[in-house]
Amino acid sequence: MNYSATLERFNQAINRMESAIMDAVEAYRLQLEVIRQMAERGVTPETIGGEIERLTAEIERDIS
Repeated sequence: MNYSATLERFNQAINRMESAIMDAVEAYRLQLEVIRQMAERGVTPETIGGEIERLTAEIERDIS
């Protein structure tokens, strides 16, 4: 058995897992920021549909 190759594959798997965890943490942080901003703007479940459309348009403008 080639322990060096096995160890290299193991290290690669750990690196991919670390990257996936970091991505998940960043997504969580972004989600919390969105919730915070929505609360600051007084967005409620009743008004969320219109707010989503407004934010989508704002994001699309920023991307273009």
